[in-house]
Amino acid sequence: MLNENFFSKLSKGSIECLTGGERIEMPVVQVIYRKSIVSKKNGSLRLRLIISDGIYKCDYCQIMNTNYPKLSENSVREYAVIRLNDYNLKTFKNIFIIYINLFTILNENTTINTILGCPQQLNIVTTNITNSPAKKMKMNLKSSNYEIKENGDSLDIIKNGSTKFFKIVAITPYQNRWRIHGRISSKSDIKHFENTKGTGQLFSFEIFDISGPIRCTCFGTLVDNYFSKIHVNQVYYISKANVKLANKKYSSTNNNYELFFTKNTIITPSFESDNVPKIPFNFIGYNLLIDCKQEYVDVIGVIHKVDDIVIVNSKNGKNLSKRNVVIVDKSNLLITCTLWDEMAINLEYDDHPVIIIKSAKMGYYNGLQLTVSGNSQLFINFDIEEAHILKGWYNIEANSNDFQELTKDYIETEKKIETIFDLNKMKSEKMEYFDIIGTIMTIKRDSPYYKSCLSENCYKKLIFTNDIYNCEKCQKSFKNFNYSYLLNACIFDYTGNVWTKCFDNIGNKIMTITANELDEKFSNDEENSEYFDTFDEAECTQYRFTLKNNIRYYNDEIKRNVTIVSANKIDYKELHLIYLKMLN
Repeated sequence: MLNENFFSKLSKGSIECLTGGERIEMPVVQVIYRKSIVSKKNGSLRLRLIISDGIYKCDYCQIMNTNYPKLSENSVREYAVIRLNDYNLKTFKNIFIIYINLFTILNENTTINTILGCPQQLNIVTTNITNSPAKKMKMNLKSSNYEIKENGDSLDIIKNGSTKFFKIVAITPYQNRWRIHGRISSKSDIKHFENTKGTGQLFSFEIFDISGPIRCTCFGTLVDNYFSKIHVNQVYYISKANVKLANKKYSSTNNNYELFFTKNTIITPSFESDNVPKIPFNFIGYNLLIDCKQEYVDVIGVIHKVDDIVIVNSKNGKNLSKRNVVIVDKSNLLITCTLWDEMAINLEYDDHPVIIIKSAKMGYYNGLQLTVSGNSQLFINFDIEEAHILKGWYNIEANSNDFQELTKDYIETEKKIETIFDLNKMKSEKMEYFDIIGTIMTIKRDSPYYKSCLSENCYKKLIFTNDIYNCEKCQKSFKNFNYSYLLNACIFDYTGNVWTKCFDNIGNKIMTITANELDEKFSNDEENSEYFDTFDEAECTQYRFTLKNNIRYYNDEIKRNVTIVSANKIDYKELHLIYLKMLN
C-alpha cells in the first residue's frame, strides 16, 4: 500500500512530454538508478541518474555540484521519489539530457526498495528545446576525464563476501572485464530458423540481480552446449559474453543491452544466493490492465476454467496446440489466457491451482486477452506469499461470487475514429484492436471481389495459368473458382472517417449477399442497376465494428492498414444499458 501511495504521486507521462521539449511544472519522478562520478581534473562531483514517471524512463539525467552546491554522494538514494523544482532540458548528438538544478525528496523518512510501476524505454525524438543550447563536448570513451568514485564500494559493484560483481544494469559494450551474478527468471524453448545463410537454432533466457534483468541469447552449437544447463530460478555466474544493443522486438526487459554468448563465454552455477533476490514479479491487477500501456505484463490468478486443446495451423503450415485458460484475481474479473504447444499440453490444472505468467503478452480482441509468448514464463503453485493469499481467497469466494468477464462491454464504450490517428502517434509498429460505432459512408464499386480457392477455409487468390486456376497456399489446381469479397469501405463517426478493407466473411454480412451472387447481378444486368443498388443499400448503415489497425513506418511516414474484423448491427437496448452502467 505504501508503494502504491508513492506511485500515485508520480507525474505519469511527464517523461514523454519532457522528451518532446514540453516543460512540466515541478514533475515528480522516481530515481531507479544512480552513479556518482568525480572529475579527474578538478574533483567536481556529478550524479548520473535514470529516472522514471511510472510509465516511461529517461536514461540521461544528471545533477552537477556546479548547479547544486550541496551535492554529495548520498544526496539521492536509489528508488527515491523526488520533485524536480528546477531543471534544464538540453540535447547533445540526438541524446536528450535533463540537468537538475533543484529538487525535493518526497520519501525522506520512508524507504522504498523497488521500482514503482513498470517503466518502459521511450523512443526519443529530439526537438528544438527552448532552454539555452547545449555546450559542445568531446567524449572519449577510452580515456574519459571522469572515473567512478571509489569511496567504499562503487555503485556499479555488488559484493558477495570478498567477491565483487558488476551490477547487471551497469554493463555496457565499453567494458571488457566484467562478471555478473544473477538468477534465471525465464527461459525460451529452442527455436529453429532459416535465412540466406542457411538454417540455425537459438534460445534465450533472462537473468537478473538487485539492479534489474538482462536478456541472454545463444546461437548454433552454443544451444547444444548450454540449453540443458540453464534452469529457471537457479543462480549463475556469467562473464565474457558480447554486449550489444537490445532488440526491443524480441526483448521484454527494460535493459538497453543484451548478452550474446560466444565460445569464450563462461557460465557456472552458483550456490551462494543470499545476495541474489528471488524472481521479481510486478503483478498488475486485472482491473488495472485496461489502462496499462505495456505490451508485456506479470499477472497472477487462479485457474477458473480450462478449455480443451485445439489444433490450429500457423502461417507457415505447422500444426500448433492451443488451449485457452480463464483465470481470475481478487478484482473478481475473469481474463482469458492462451497457451501454446508444450505449455498447453503439459498444463496441470487439477483443484484450481494458482498460475503466474511472467511477461504475458497483452492483446485485444473482443476484450482484453493474454498470450504466453516466447518471452513468457509460466509458474504453477509457485511458493510465494501472493499465491497463498490468492488461493485462500478463491477457496472462500469461488462459490459465492459472480465473476465478471473482462470483455469489451466491461472495458469501455467504443472508441472514436480519431483514436486511430492518435494511436499512430503514440505507439510503435504494432497492431491495435478496438471497437467503434460507425456508419458506412461509401463502398468502392470497382473490383469488390476476386477469384479465390475452392478449398474449405482457404480464400487465397488464384493464379490463372494454362487454363487452370492454381492455389499457392493449398498447392492445388482447379478448373473453376469462387468469388470472395475484398471490399474497400469508408466508415465515419462524428470525429472523422477512415478507409478500411474487409474480407469475405464481413463482406457477406455488409452486402447481405455472397460475392458470387453479386457477380451474377453484374453479369446479367446490362445497366448494372441491381449491382449498384446492392451497394446503395449497404451504405449509410450503422454497425459496431471491431477494427484492426496495423501500423507501419516507411521512410519516416506512417502507413496505416485498417481492417474490419467484425461488424454487428447495433443492439441499442444493450448499448443503453452499458452507458447507464458507466454513468452509475
